[in-house]
Amino acid sequence: MIKGQVSRQRILLKNAYLGCIVGRFRPTLVLGLLGTAGAWRALAALVAVPLAPVWGLKNGLLVRTWIWLGALVLYAGALLASLHLPHFPSREELT
Repeated sequence: MIKGQVSRQRILLKNAYLGCIVGRFRPTLVLGLLGTAGAWRALAALVAVPLAPVWGLKNGLLVRTWIWLGALVLYAGALLASLHLPHFPSREELT
């Protein structure tokens, strides 16, 4: 790989890490909602993903919500970047 080029595999690996962060913080939001908003909102947020950050902001779970939203934005950006990168051939493909 030429210096300065980013491989698609590296972007996808970082994207997987961000996906894990997004996946990990949704249950923490749901558990926070269970303690502040009630069981029915926590169950609804578990099923309908967009409800978790909305109700998290309304119920004062600011840190958890902003971490989740920030990781989601980074995840979406990395996914879009990985889709638009050209494929750089590996050493095996060049030989």
